[in-house]
Amino acid sequence: MKFKRAFAKVSEENEIGVSSSKKPCLNIDSANESKKPCFLHNFNLCTEKGDHNTSIDPNLLERKFDVNFLDKFSDRSNVNDVLCHIHHNSLSNFKREISQHVECVICKKSSSKRFISIIKENVDIFTKYLRLELQHDTDLDTTAKLYCCSLCYKNFNAFCRSDAGEDLKYQTSQYMCEHVHKFKFDESVSQDNLDLYTSEQINDIVLESFLKEEPLLLPNIYEQFKQYLLVNIAKFQYVISEN
Repeated sequence: MKFKRAFAKVSEENEIGVSSSKKPCLNIDSANESKKPCFLHNFNLCTEKGDHNTSIDPNLLERKFDVNFLDKFSDRSNVNDVLCHIHHNSLSNFKREISQHVECVICKKSSSKRFISIIKENVDIFTKYLRLELQHDTDLDTTAKLYCCSLCYKNFNAFCRSDAGEDLKYQTSQYMCEHVHKFKFDESVSQDNLDLYTSEQINDIVLESFLKEEPLLLPNIYEQFKQYLLVNIAKFQYVISEN
């Protein structure tokens, strides 16, 4: 009888020990609900939950998201809070852009939300726009990337579409390139037009030399034409008479 009681007591203790060691499962939904909202909810700009703990610089926040920090907070001290994934990436990218000291070549502004790079094809008309339209005397390094803030680029774009912009475009290498490339050779190559096909290849060389401001001597161009013609004869396996 004593043995049965002892066995029952041990069994009861084991059951209690097992049950007490069990841990309740975490409720994932409740964990998500307990997340703090994105810091930008203070300015009615976001309704998502925060994913990234970070130190928020009020100056960067104002410049990036066009908010007034003092509308919601008493001073401009950095705030340790959370941002959602999208706004965290957006602010991080903006911070990296600012750290590169990008500056508008027209107004010298470096605090714009967005800078636009002048593409290679527009550099010529852009420099003429600065010099002739804006009376901009500063020499620019056109081999480096040129940036404009969004407002100055908008004004430049509007000028390019104006009559004055069209007149200025006629003086640029861009205009010349566009018109030269309008006459691209688009026929099937034959013995009758092999010389025209070769001439177009030479046109590209002449145009490139002109843009680089390299000397162009007619005897040199003629020699290049003959060399290209011989290459094309061999390429297309044509026989050209001496005449």
